[in-house]
Amino acid sequence: MNDTVQQVAKWQDTIIAFLIQYGFQILGAIIILIVGITIARWLGRLTDGWLSKHHLEPPVRLLIVRVVRLIVMAFVLVLVLGKFGVDIAPLIAGIGVVGVGIGFAMQGVLSNVMAGLTIIFTKPFRVGEDIELVGVSGQVTSIELFSTKLIHADRSIVTIPNRKIVGEI
Repeated sequence: MNDTVQQVAKWQDTIIAFLIQYGFQILGAIIILIVGITIARWLGRLTDGWLSKHHLEPPVRLLIVRVVRLIVMAFVLVLVLGKFGVDIAPLIAGIGVVGVGIGFAMQGVLSNVMAGLTIIFTKPFRVGEDIELVGVSGQVTSIELFSTKLIHADRSIVTIPNRKIVGEI
């Protein structure tokens, strides 16, 4: 019984020493995280409202809002790590290297997304129009970030990757 009391007292002393040493850093990191999440949400709503006024297509608007929130949260996480004493410079360099690697790995996907954004912004055709692309003709049923869907006269649906469309137009 005496052993248990001593062990509990030892743990209490350890926890109290930890909180005394790192308590303000933990509290500061939690406050930065809460404020950062609030700012990310606020900026997301602000961006969404601004893009809605400019009549931007919903998929593009949603993508831009998510990217804005993600960028703010990335900055907040870097600040939180800095608050805990982590050296941020190598972390940022590592993020850059990882970003380049992901860019090369997702080259096909990113080219489809960029082509989709090009189609949505330049509007060479709209939903409901009859078009002929890449040797396929039909009525446009949807224009998405990755692909465009056409429906033939026989009601069959053809999905064309956006990078093929932008390369052909």
